[in-house]
Amino acid sequence: MMKYLIAEIKEFIDIKRKRTINTSFGSVTYKRRYYREKISRAESKTTFLLDEALDIDFFGKSTLKQAVNLVNEASAESFRNVSKQNDSSVLCNPSHQTIKNRVSDIGELLKSSEMERIQKYFNNELEGKKQVEILFEEKDGLFNA
Repeated sequence: MMKYLIAEIKEFIDIKRKRTINTSFGSVTYKRRYYREKISRAESKTTFLLDEALDIDFFGKSTLKQAVNLVNEASAESFRNVSKQNDSSVLCNPSHQTIKNRVSDIGELLKSSEMERIQKYFNNELEGKKQVEILFEEKDGLFNA
């Protein structure tokens, strides 16, 4: 796959850059090369082929899975307690401020997603996929449809 991608790219920039990501297993550092693809005479696109080949969802310097795990833990305890727990259990130890930033970032993503849905609702762009027969059923015998 990498050979195919490299064959598509005409030119690479001879600079290798390090990237460190925090995973559930600890910090992983690797080097990657920066490639430039010439689209036209005046336009070019730069990319890291290794990042595309690995297809890892990054969330800052962490994988998305680790960021979600930290946010889930932070929903039950304080940021400092989560940071202390991760100091001993995980090889990469995020600070309490990093955990707070992850919670804020994911909150902003959820907020923007909800705002898009609300805007679609006001523009009558949302359509229901199925119709329910029972909306509410009380267990003591009251039935509303």
